Amino acid sequence: MALDESTRNATILVVDDEHEFRKLLVKILELEGFSVLQASHAQEAWEILMQNAEKTGPDDNGIDLALLDVALPGMNGMTLFSKMQQDERLRRIPVVFLTGDSKFESKERAFEAGAVDYITKPFQKKDLMVRIRAHVRERWNREAEERNAQGRTSQVASSLKEAEQRFSAVVRNSFHLVCELDPDLRVTYGSPNHREILAINIDSLLGKYWPDFVIESERQEVVESLNEILATGAEKRMLIEFKDGAGYWRWLDLCASRFKTSLGTPHLLLVSRDITHAKETERYLQHLALHDPLT
Repeated sequence: MALDESTRNATILVVDDEHEFRKLLVKILELEGFSVLQASHAQEAWEILMQNAEKTGPDDNGIDLALLDVALPGMNGMTLFSKMQQDERLRRIPVVFLTGDSKFESKERAFEAGAVDYITKPFQKKDLMVRIRAHVRERWNREAEERNAQGRTSQVASSLKEAEQRFSAVVRNSFHLVCELDPDLRVTYGSPNHREILAINIDSLLGKYWPDFVIESERQEVVESLNEILATGAEKRMLIEFKDGAGYWRWLDLCASRFKTSLGTPHLLLVSRDITHAKETERYLQHLALHDPLT
């Protein structure tokens, strides 16, 4: 009969104090293509488990399944299983109780503790192999899913880091000012170029009520517009007069839009451009158009 290749080379730990039975079980498992570790009592099994956990690497699954008897000399199988459950490295090993104890209470206790199966002696070889392979495949599939999930998480984290670096580079080298406001219109983020363009230190900007920088004659209208954007999500463009760090009024061409933080809180993103020079040039040209340069 051909071997089932789907679980070939899986490592099974057999723990049973009956020498002849353990010898027979090991032979059956090895003929089915499994790699087998064996112990005659719980303390010996614990030492094997710990040695295996210490040498297991990222590409080595270690012990893939443990077959435990309930009645063992010294520490019984249930106590050994409880110790395994308390160790992060061993908790992931599926445990099948293969025992002569057919009492319902023992079976109930085993499943409540987290055992994946409970098989009573004497067993049917075909039935035992089907169950063992199913539990090994389930563990391997679960680990593969976890690795894939970790890979996706790592990829997302890497993509987010790249996006943050791009955003930071764009902001640092841009002539546009970027500002983030919370629902109270207080500054939670300001791009570093506020210092170069508006002579405003970012530390002195954070936490401040942003409309306080807007000229008083326009302030109420600007506040209403920003609150409207927070409420409706509509984008809006405005020309405003804004006080810089030296106390001078600058013209900003501003675009405001709403976005939600990771907590679902609506914030405002303000992207503006200093057009003071353009406005002054425009005023000068209007003055020339309305006045005779000679007079």
